Amino acid sequence: MKSGAPKGSRNLAATESRIPPAPESLCESSCVTSSGSREISQRAIRRAVSPSCLDGPVTKSPWRSRVIRSSAVVAALGAGAVGAANVWIRVAASGRIVAAEDAPEWPVVVVLGAQVENTWPMAFLAGRLDMAAQLVHAGKARVVLVSGNGSGESGDEITAMTEYLVSKGIDRAKIVGDPLGLRTYDTFARAMHVFGIDRALVVSQGFHVPRAVALCREVGLDAIGVNGGCDCSARSLAKNRAREWLLARPKAVLDILFLDSPTVTSPPSDAVALALL
Repeated sequence: MKSGAPKGSRNLAATESRIPPAPESLCESSCVTSSGSREISQRAIRRAVSPSCLDGPVTKSPWRSRVIRSSAVVAALGAGAVGAANVWIRVAASGRIVAAEDAPEWPVVVVLGAQVENTWPMAFLAGRLDMAAQLVHAGKARVVLVSGNGSGESGDEITAMTEYLVSKGIDRAKIVGDPLGLRTYDTFARAMHVFGIDRALVVSQGFHVPRAVALCREVGLDAIGVNGGCDCSARSLAKNRAREWLLARPKAVLDILFLDSPTVTSPPSDAVALALL
């Protein structure tokens, strides 16, 4: 009889030697194919990087969390500022906006400039000028102060407004232009300090006139707002309303807080006083 291990034991050992070693983890097991080989397939790679194969809990990046929190704070502050600005405008203009027939008889009506095209007012500005002409013809005002940018991107707003009013039957001698009314704040600060106006009717569209009246009161000008019409598309109106509520009104608050003079100052002018004679 030959010495050594029994035949059955040798067969068992040979079988075990062909069995691949057990994987050390679930991640490793995903790399073992059905034939026992260790070929790494695309599927095994995807499994290997899945959260279930990580050692320890999955955590979010601290940097990303800080960015999210900071963004939320900034958004909340911005929304609060916009809301506060709109409330302030509404309160400041409360009771100071009337229909044309209810406007008092005051010496001057101020028209705020807007875009022109080919030296002629576009829809928003035309609506304001139509209302100013209506007020003058109704005896509600005697002089029109047209204020805007005399060298704006779209053209000379003052010349366009003057010629339009003349075409509506307004005496040219009763129209005074201020080509340095570069912003709403500037228009009213200059109306007071340059042209000596202490009270006036103010014409603009309904979404704009509350801000105009509020700024008038802040610079010391007694003002009553009158809504001007606009033959505008619904899209254009919506766009301008959004701009007014989200951008222009918060900016008006900043103007009040940080500005104490218009962008351009000028010596006093008696143009309005002479036009009233």
